[in-house]
Amino acid sequence: MNREDARLEVRDIVGEDVADFWKDAELNRYLRKALHAFSREERWPFYATEFTGTLLAGDPDLELTAGVHSSRHINITLTKEGSTRPYQPKRVSPSEGFRLSSTYSTTTTQSYPGWYYTTAVNRGNDDSEVVYVARFVPTPTSEMDVSGQYYRMPLDMTADADVLDLPVEYHDAIVHYAGMLAWLKELNGGSKASEQSQLYMAIVEQARADWQNEPDDTPLIMGGEEPTRAMHEPEVDFWLSRIPETLGP
Repeated sequence: MNREDARLEVRDIVGEDVADFWKDAELNRYLRKALHAFSREERWPFYATEFTGTLLAGDPDLELTAGVHSSRHINITLTKEGSTRPYQPKRVSPSEGFRLSSTYSTTTTQSYPGWYYTTAVNRGNDDSEVVYVARFVPTPTSEMDVSGQYYRMPLDMTADADVLDLPVEYHDAIVHYAGMLAWLKELNGGSKASEQSQLYMAIVEQARADWQNEPDDTPLIMGGEEPTRAMHEPEVDFWLSRIPETLGP
Protein backbone atom coordinates (compact mmCIF):
# COMPACT_ATOMS: atom_id res chain seq x y z
CA MET A 1 0.00 0.00 0.00
CA ASN A 2 1.45 3.39 -0.96
CA ARG A 3 0.71 6.74 0.66
CA GLU A 4 -2.10 7.61 -1.75
CA ASP A 5 -3.84 4.27 -1.15
CA ALA A 6 -3.44 4.65 2.61
CA ARG A 7 -4.84 8.18 2.52
CA LEU A 8 -7.88 6.99 0.57
CA GLU A 9 -8.40 4.26 3.18
CA VAL A 10 -8.38 6.91 5.91
CA ARG A 11 -10.87 9.00 3.94
CA ASP A 12 -13.11 5.97 3.72
CA ILE A 13 -12.97 5.67 7.53
CA VAL A 14 -13.94 9.31 8.12
CA GLY A 15 -16.48 9.33 5.29
CA GLU A 16 -14.91 12.11 3.26
CA ASP A 17 -14.00 11.10 -0.29
CA VAL A 18 -12.87 14.58 -1.39
CA ALA A 19 -10.61 16.79 0.73
CA ASP A 20 -12.66 19.31 2.72
CA PHE A 21 -12.50 19.13 6.52
CA TRP A 22 -9.42 16.87 6.37
CA LYS A 23 -6.83 18.16 3.89
CA ASP A 24 -4.46 15.77 2.09
CA ALA A 25 -1.39 17.33 3.76
CA GLU A 26 -2.99 16.78 7.15
CA LEU A 27 -3.72 13.11 6.48
CA ASN A 28 -0.18 12.67 5.18
CA ARG A 29 1.12 13.92 8.55
CA TYR A 30 -1.16 11.48 10.36
CA LEU A 31 0.18 8.59 8.26
CA ARG A 32 3.75 9.60 9.06
CA LYS A 33 2.98 9.76 12.78
CA ALA A 34 1.27 6.37 12.56
CA LEU A 35 4.30 4.76 10.92
CA HIS A 36 6.65 6.10 13.59
CA ALA A 37 4.26 5.07 16.37
CA PHE A 38 4.16 1.50 15.05
CA SER A 39 7.98 1.38 14.82
CA ARG A 40 8.22 2.25 18.54
CA GLU A 41 5.86 -0.49 19.68
CA GLU A 42 8.56 -3.19 19.57
CA ARG A 43 12.07 -3.92 18.33
CA TRP A 44 10.67 -5.22 15.06
CA PRO A 45 13.14 -7.49 13.22
CA PHE A 46 12.28 -5.87 9.88
CA TYR A 47 13.89 -2.61 11.11
CA ALA A 48 17.14 -4.27 12.27
CA THR A 49 20.08 -3.08 10.16
CA GLU A 50 23.79 -3.92 10.12
CA PHE A 51 26.65 -1.57 9.32
CA THR A 52 30.45 -1.39 9.13
CA GLY A 53 32.83 1.53 9.55
CA THR A 54 36.16 2.74 10.87
CA LEU A 55 36.99 4.47 14.15
CA LEU A 56 40.02 6.67 13.56
CA ALA A 57 42.93 7.05 15.96
CA GLY A 58 42.45 10.07 18.22
CA ASP A 59 38.77 10.44 17.31
CA PRO A 60 36.22 9.17 19.87
CA ASP A 61 33.18 9.74 17.60
CA LEU A 62 31.60 7.39 15.08
CA GLU A 63 28.82 9.09 13.12
CA LEU A 64 25.72 6.92 13.11
CA THR A 65 23.84 6.20 9.91
CA ALA A 66 21.00 8.59 9.15
CA GLY A 67 17.74 7.19 10.45
CA VAL A 68 19.22 5.22 13.35
CA HIS A 69 16.86 4.86 16.31
CA SER A 70 19.49 6.24 18.72
CA SER A 71 17.39 5.56 21.81
CA ARG A 72 16.86 1.92 20.90
CA HIS A 73 19.02 -1.18 20.96
CA ILE A 74 22.47 -0.79 19.35
CA ASN A 75 25.21 -3.44 19.17
CA ILE A 76 28.75 -2.40 18.29
CA THR A 77 31.84 -4.58 17.84
CA LEU A 78 35.40 -3.23 17.61
CA THR A 79 38.51 -4.88 16.20
CA LYS A 80 41.94 -3.53 17.10
CA GLU A 81 44.43 -2.74 14.35
CA GLY A 82 46.45 -5.86 13.54
CA SER A 83 44.03 -8.13 15.43
CA THR A 84 41.45 -10.60 14.20
CA ARG A 85 39.59 -10.89 17.50
CA PRO A 86 36.69 -8.44 17.85
CA TYR A 87 35.26 -7.37 21.18
CA GLN A 88 32.18 -5.48 22.31
CA PRO A 89 32.46 -2.28 24.34
CA LYS A 90 29.69 -1.67 26.86
CA ARG A 91 26.96 0.83 26.04
CA VAL A 92 26.21 3.24 28.90
CA SER A 93 23.86 6.17 29.39
CA PRO A 94 24.97 9.61 28.13
CA SER A 95 25.46 10.86 31.70
CA GLU A 96 27.56 7.83 32.66
CA GLY A 97 29.54 8.11 29.41
CA PHE A 98 30.31 11.77 30.11
CA ARG A 99 31.50 10.86 33.60
CA LEU A 100 33.71 8.09 32.23
CA SER A 101 35.21 10.45 29.64
CA SER A 102 36.47 12.59 32.53
CA THR A 103 37.85 9.56 34.36
CA TYR A 104 39.61 8.29 31.25
CA SER A 105 40.62 11.64 29.79
CA THR A 106 44.01 10.20 28.79
CA THR A 107 45.07 6.80 27.43
CA THR A 108 47.71 6.12 30.06
CA THR A 109 45.56 3.49 31.78
CA GLN A 110 43.60 2.13 28.80
CA SER A 111 44.41 2.42 25.09
CA TYR A 112 41.20 1.04 23.62
CA PRO A 113 37.54 1.94 24.19
CA GLY A 114 35.70 0.00 26.85
CA TRP A 115 32.45 1.98 26.75
CA TYR A 116 30.38 4.11 24.41
CA TYR A 117 27.24 6.23 24.51
CA THR A 118 25.07 7.95 21.91
CA THR A 119 24.85 11.72 21.79
CA ALA A 120 24.00 14.56 19.42
CA VAL A 121 26.83 16.64 17.95
CA ASN A 122 26.52 19.95 16.14
CA ARG A 123 28.67 19.76 12.99
CA GLY A 124 27.93 23.32 11.83
CA ASN A 125 27.15 26.82 13.06
CA ASP A 126 23.47 26.20 13.65
CA ASP A 127 21.16 23.43 14.77
CA SER A 128 20.46 22.31 11.19
CA GLU A 129 23.62 20.19 11.11
CA VAL A 130 23.09 18.10 14.24
CA VAL A 131 24.01 14.43 13.83
CA TYR A 132 24.00 11.46 16.20
CA VAL A 133 27.28 9.77 17.06
CA ALA A 134 28.49 6.87 19.15
CA ARG A 135 31.17 8.37 21.42
CA PHE A 136 33.79 5.93 22.69
CA VAL A 137 35.63 6.07 26.00
CA PRO A 138 38.57 6.28 26.15
CA THR A 139 39.59 7.65 22.75
CA PRO A 140 41.33 4.94 20.68
CA THR A 141 45.07 5.31 20.09
CA SER A 142 44.97 3.46 16.76
CA GLU A 143 42.49 2.84 13.94
CA MET A 144 39.77 0.30 14.67
CA ASP A 145 37.31 -1.59 12.47
CA VAL A 146 33.69 -1.22 13.51
CA SER A 147 30.71 -3.46 12.82
CA GLY A 148 27.33 -3.18 14.39
CA GLN A 149 23.58 -3.58 14.38
CA TYR A 150 20.88 -1.05 15.14
CA TYR A 151 17.17 -0.49 14.75
CA ARG A 152 16.44 2.16 12.16
CA MET A 153 13.57 4.57 11.87
CA PRO A 154 11.01 3.75 9.16
CA LEU A 155 11.53 5.48 5.83
CA ASP A 156 9.50 8.67 5.47
CA MET A 157 6.90 8.88 2.74
CA THR A 158 7.57 12.05 0.74
CA ALA A 159 5.53 11.16 -2.35
CA ASP A 160 2.17 9.49 -2.92
CA ALA A 161 3.87 6.57 -4.68
CA ASP A 162 6.05 5.77 -1.63
CA VAL A 163 5.11 2.44 -0.01
CA LEU A 164 4.56 2.05 3.74
CA ASP A 165 7.83 0.84 5.25
CA LEU A 166 6.61 -2.29 7.07
CA PRO A 167 5.33 -5.75 6.07
CA VAL A 168 2.16 -5.57 4.00
CA GLU A 169 0.13 -7.58 6.51
CA TYR A 170 0.46 -4.72 9.00
CA HIS A 171 -0.37 -1.83 6.65
CA ASP A 172 -3.89 -1.56 8.05
CA ALA A 173 -2.42 -0.64 11.44
CA ILE A 174 -1.09 2.59 9.93
CA VAL A 175 -4.48 3.36 8.39
CA HIS A 176 -6.33 2.83 11.69
CA TYR A 177 -3.85 4.94 13.67
CA ALA A 178 -4.16 7.77 11.15
CA GLY A 179 -7.95 7.33 11.28
CA MET A 180 -7.80 7.71 15.06
CA LEU A 181 -5.89 11.00 14.72
CA ALA A 182 -8.34 12.20 12.10
CA TRP A 183 -11.36 11.52 14.30
CA LEU A 184 -9.72 13.36 17.22
CA LYS A 185 -10.04 16.54 15.15
CA GLU A 186 -13.81 16.06 14.99
CA LEU A 187 -15.65 17.66 17.92
CA ASN A 188 -17.67 14.53 18.75
CA GLY A 189 -15.28 11.98 17.28
CA GLY A 190 -13.93 10.58 20.56
CA SER A 191 -15.77 7.26 20.40
CA LYS A 192 -14.85 6.71 16.76
CA ALA A 193 -11.22 7.56 17.55
CA SER A 194 -11.29 4.99 20.34
CA GLU A 195 -12.65 2.38 17.93
CA GLN A 196 -9.79 3.05 15.49
CA SER A 197 -7.29 2.86 18.36
CA GLN A 198 -8.59 -0.59 19.32
CA LEU A 199 -8.32 -1.80 15.72
CA TYR A 200 -4.74 -0.48 15.59
CA MET A 201 -3.76 -2.24 18.82
CA ALA A 202 -5.31 -5.50 17.63
CA ILE A 203 -2.96 -5.52 14.64
CA VAL A 204 0.00 -4.58 16.86
CA GLU A 205 -0.75 -7.51 19.15
CA GLN A 206 -1.08 -9.82 16.15
CA ALA A 207 2.29 -8.59 14.88
CA ARG A 208 3.84 -9.27 18.31
CA ALA A 209 2.43 -12.78 18.29
CA ASP A 210 3.69 -13.39 14.76
CA TRP A 211 7.27 -12.38 15.53
CA GLN A 212 7.40 -14.01 18.96
CA ASN A 213 6.48 -17.30 17.31
CA GLU A 214 9.17 -16.84 14.67
CA PRO A 215 12.08 -19.26 15.33
CA ASP A 216 15.50 -17.72 15.87
CA ASP A 217 18.49 -20.05 15.57
CA THR A 218 16.70 -23.38 15.93
CA PRO A 219 17.80 -25.86 13.26
CA LEU A 220 15.43 -27.52 10.82
CA ILE A 221 15.10 -31.18 11.83
CA MET A 222 13.98 -33.61 9.13
CA GLY A 223 12.31 -36.65 10.59
CA GLY A 224 8.94 -38.36 10.86
CA GLU A 225 6.20 -37.06 8.63
CA GLU A 226 6.88 -33.33 8.83
CA PRO A 227 10.00 -31.17 9.30
CA THR A 228 10.11 -29.65 12.78
CA ARG A 229 11.88 -26.50 13.90
CA ALA A 230 13.28 -27.42 17.31
CA MET A 231 16.47 -28.25 19.12
CA HIS A 232 17.17 -31.94 18.67
CA GLU A 233 18.85 -34.07 21.32
CA PRO A 234 19.82 -37.51 19.99
CA GLU A 235 18.66 -40.47 22.03
CA VAL A 236 21.59 -42.23 23.72
CA ASP A 237 21.93 -45.01 26.28
CA PHE A 238 22.28 -43.41 29.72
CA TRP A 239 24.95 -45.81 31.00
CA LEU A 240 26.98 -45.87 27.80
CA SER A 241 27.11 -42.09 27.90
CA ARG A 242 28.89 -42.30 31.28
CA ILE A 243 31.82 -44.39 29.96
CA PRO A 244 34.92 -42.20 29.39
CA GLU A 245 36.14 -42.11 25.79
CA THR A 246 39.62 -43.26 26.94
CA LEU A 247 38.17 -46.67 27.91
CA GLY A 248 37.14 -47.53 24.37
CA PRO A 249 38.90 -50.18 22.22
